[in-house]
Amino acid sequence: MTQADNTKLIKAKFFIPSAFRPIKGKEQVVNEIFDKVEAADWLKFAGFLKKKDLKKHIFNLIGDNFLRNGNTPIFNTRKLKDKVEASVLSASKKCQRIIPLPVQNLPIYILTFPWFPKDKEIDAQFGGVNAFAPYSRTLHLFINTKTFTQKSIRETIAHEWNHLAYYNAHCKKQYSILDRIIMEGLAEVFREEIFNGGPSPWSTALNRKETKAELEIIRNKLFSKSFKLYEDIAYGSSKFKRWTGYSIGYMLVKDFRGTHKNMPWKELVLLPPQDFLGKFLEKEIRGK
Repeated sequence: MTQADNTKLIKAKFFIPSAFRPIKGKEQVVNEIFDKVEAADWLKFAGFLKKKDLKKHIFNLIGDNFLRNGNTPIFNTRKLKDKVEASVLSASKKCQRIIPLPVQNLPIYILTFPWFPKDKEIDAQFGGVNAFAPYSRTLHLFINTKTFTQKSIRETIAHEWNHLAYYNAHCKKQYSILDRIIMEGLAEVFREEIFNGGPSPWSTALNRKETKAELEIIRNKLFSKSFKLYEDIAYGSSKFKRWTGYSIGYMLVKDFRGTHKNMPWKELVLLPPQDFLGKFLEKEIRGK
């Protein structure tokens, strides 16, 4: 099968109901969505090993700002589905030309779920689209049907596509903090390059001076595989500002890319994460 034919292996699936029954609580909303996923038995567990983990994943990411007290959110599903799938497929095909996936002629599944974010600032920053890549061949989109844009879908697909490429290139049971930081940096720079997007709020949450200082603080923890510590660094804690990990990864990859402008992306994602760190340490820290 040729690279062009591989685009036929991109499977987009839509899991936003045309309507919900009168909503009594979040659990009921998740159950209705999960019923649709289970009905598509060809998906198995949509990137998860167990059904209960997939259901928990949907519960955690769907948000909480849904209508209650008998009100029912209604979606023009046909029109919405066509609009979303057109953006998903066009973005995927562009990403496919730059970093060919899937490997071994296996399909890639892009699943779309509804998103009901309470945090208006996050919703605005994300352009109404949140996402997660649980597995090397599965990508989940969570869409606020009231605020999403086709641009935000395209850019989110690019970011997550790069994650899929990284998973395929670096098959590990556990990733280090450095792995995860570089993975986010690669995804952000990739998104910028192929869709001419500007830097995101999370990749520039810290200025360069702050980012260098935080990198120096965590440099002895970079090879830790503690996911809890990574979450603190990436998403914020009492010790770290929100998005610290993203800002560090973006700076490292952006600097590396500046001196490797002609390196194809399918080669960039194959590099060990230490390559990005080594160049920075030599240039910015050891030279002090």
